[in-house]
Amino acid sequence: MQFSLYALPVVLLLLFALEQAFPLRHPKRPLLQRLAVNGCVAALALGTALVLVRPVSSKLVEHAEEFGLLSIVAMPQIAQGIFGFLLLDLSFYYWH
Repeated sequence: MQFSLYALPVVLLLLFALEQAFPLRHPKRPLLQRLAVNGCVAALALGTALVLVRPVSSKLVEHAEEFGLLSIVAMPQIAQGIFGFLLLDLSFYYWH
């Protein structure tokens, strides 16, 4: 776990450097202006996720065992895990 915490910033910096060295298109605005806008958007998204999405999804997960599809259909636990993950992925696909 500790290795991944150190590896993530290194990988992100490497990808950022590669993007700067080999851009797919020419930028329309200066780098610092783009970084500031992207930082503000990321902060708003993170704040929204922490304030709204996480509490609501946590409450829904607590109640999912009562009315969820996986509690109705009898199947092995590993199959429930796989099927639940696929349903979750599908719901995120439609939500996005």
